[in-house]
Amino acid sequence: MLGDFLEGYLRSWKNHSVIQGTTLVVLTGTFFVVTLFISIYQNLDQVLTQWGENVEMTAFLSDDIGLETLNEIGQKIRKSEFVRQVKYVSKDQAVETFLSQMGSFAPDLIEDKNFSNPLPASYEIELTENLGKASSFEKLVSLADFVKTLPGVDEVSYGQGWIENYSSLVSQFAKSSWAIVVILIAGSLLIVGNSIRSSIFTRRDEIEVMELVGATQNRIRTPFLLEGAMLGFSSALLAIFMCWIFILWQSKLIVSELAFLGLRGEIQVLSVSMFFLIPLLGAMVGAGGAYVCVRRISTGWAAAERLEQW
Repeated sequence: MLGDFLEGYLRSWKNHSVIQGTTLVVLTGTFFVVTLFISIYQNLDQVLTQWGENVEMTAFLSDDIGLETLNEIGQKIRKSEFVRQVKYVSKDQAVETFLSQMGSFAPDLIEDKNFSNPLPASYEIELTENLGKASSFEKLVSLADFVKTLPGVDEVSYGQGWIENYSSLVSQFAKSSWAIVVILIAGSLLIVGNSIRSSIFTRRDEIEVMELVGATQNRIRTPFLLEGAMLGFSSALLAIFMCWIFILWQSKLIVSELAFLGLRGEIQVLSVSMFFLIPLLGAMVGAGGAYVCVRRISTGWAAAERLEQW
């Protein structure tokens, strides 16, 4: 079986080298786009994860809060499964931190004896896990909503503006990318089908003989399915290699130009799972495109086609 497949595969390349080569190029371009979209999404999500490592929540307290209420708020926050540590920051500590960080920009504030402290006391909440990343964003919002409901809490801040906007951007990119990927995969089925159709007509005499001697459907169809799977698998591997070269070429430029995103180290091309899944997807697409063409084989197709020509 394997020998017949290799012989037929080489014969297809020999007799229809232009069609086979064109199919390989187009499929490689298709899977290059698919791989690039997946790589971009993974790196965008990684940026969100890196930012999420430093996400902290701050609960700003009312000025007239009592000691009992203050302690009660701290205890309720500490009971949350998403909270690792809670630190109380008084009004005096808050203004000291502010002046130490911003005093150089307004030196008169440090020497002004009449400076009135406008900063509220607060609880700084350290989270137990990466609640800033996309998969945990709902937990972060849920925790913030809970803290807001506590009596004596005026406001809760966790950088919600940029987290919500960036998370929405990553989500929308993923949705649009998957839509494009589905369209490209559908086009790939037609491209593979066109290539396999040429192979079928080249080997029509061989198929007719096999039909006449009673060869099973699987025996006749399998070589063409394997040929389609080989085309898809090879194209996906070439696409991954090209994407790796492209990202390696552009990685330093991307990191330097998008330094504000906090990218650290090398940009990741693909995760280990995707490195195996994309070639598998390529093989499945190739086999699927081939099946569209071979589903009529072993029903007297080759002989019927010959009679129609006569």
